[in-house]
Amino acid sequence: MLYSLATAQADSLYRKHFLDSLKQVSILEKQAQIEALKSTRIAFLKELETYPSDSAFKLDISNLGFEIFPDISRFTHITYIQASGNRLKKLSLAKKNIHFLKVLDIRDNNIAKLKLGKAPNLKSVYLGTNPLRHIPNGLLFSGKIKMIDLSKTQIAKLPWWMKYKKSITKLLISEGEFTLSAKNIRRMRHLKTLQLARIKIDSLPRSFSKLQNLERLTIAYCRLHKLPNNFGELKRLNTLILYSDAFTELPEVVFQLPSLVHLDFYYNSIRSIPTGISQLKKLEHLYLSFNQISVLPPDIQELHNLKSLHVHHNNIEIAPVWLAQLKRLQILDMGFNDIEILPNLSSLDTLKEVDFQANKLRKFPFQLLELPNTRLLFLSNNPFEMTKDELRKLSQLSKTFAARKGQLILVKK
Repeated sequence: MLYSLATAQADSLYRKHFLDSLKQVSILEKQAQIEALKSTRIAFLKELETYPSDSAFKLDISNLGFEIFPDISRFTHITYIQASGNRLKKLSLAKKNIHFLKVLDIRDNNIAKLKLGKAPNLKSVYLGTNPLRHIPNGLLFSGKIKMIDLSKTQIAKLPWWMKYKKSITKLLISEGEFTLSAKNIRRMRHLKTLQLARIKIDSLPRSFSKLQNLERLTIAYCRLHKLPNNFGELKRLNTLILYSDAFTELPEVVFQLPSLVHLDFYYNSIRSIPTGISQLKKLEHLYLSFNQISVLPPDIQELHNLKSLHVHHNNIEIAPVWLAQLKRLQILDMGFNDIEILPNLSSLDTLKEVDFQANKLRKFPFQLLELPNTRLLFLSNNPFEMTKDELRKLSQLSKTFAARKGQLILVKK
């Protein structure tokens, strides 16, 4: 008993010393990193002093640990400022120093106050992950600005002047305090691209249909589960991505969007696809993976422009015969379902990538190895049953497939 107690005490003492040593190593490594960054900052500032004041250049101080922005008062031709990943708390950029500035990236700092002079050539502004509460009014006088990223800021409302700022056509917002209030929607009326992620949205207001210029809409990682009845009024919308939201059904109002080319409902809880999907005559890319779909309706075969169909990770039991009617299909992804039999797809000579992995196929689909343009074929984790003759056939066709730079993925876990 005494021996066991002594051994336990020794082990405990050893672990303590071991953990203390690890802690010391971690502290030393952190100190070394701090010193290395300090040396890099000093070297950068010395080099900056040698630049001619009228030279055109990109200022990149990203991830250097700056707490105070370098003095650029003598420079007049800076075209790009990359200052992300520092510890800046405020930033003031004068008009004379940013006349030629095209991109301003100050993400991942602690900036609560941003003063921006007139920048007539500024096109893109990244303000994300800063405690900013307001968009600087200096952007009103930046004639060419097209895109603003407000992700992870405390900005809840857009400035009044955005309603009149026709050049701003792209807005990115993730997390933060932003809401889809009536005022904000009115101030977004010139947008062509809107990306919202991880903000408090469970439904869209009817006034959302006022965004008549909208071409690309992404709403991801929200609680969104329905669309307003007038959503179909967004006649210019060509890309709709409702990723990882809370839809239990595919909203039929989507089928009223005549310009839709790209439709994405990845990671929802959709159980079925309404027959009206055939109305999307221009649709080229359909993403419905990671849902609970069990049947593909025959209406999909009427989507004659469809180039990619992604329905992996669903509950589909039958790969329908009409798949062979999708004559422009280039990507067919039906992996991770419950499919036992494949139809004849040998007429789909446009196919480049085919995925039927992790299904219940017993008969090997040799036809897929003979498709002339297929370069990637996923068939892993299916319970294939093959005779010796079929195994020889597989070996021969695999060599021919590889010779034309095709890759067969056939692994059984």
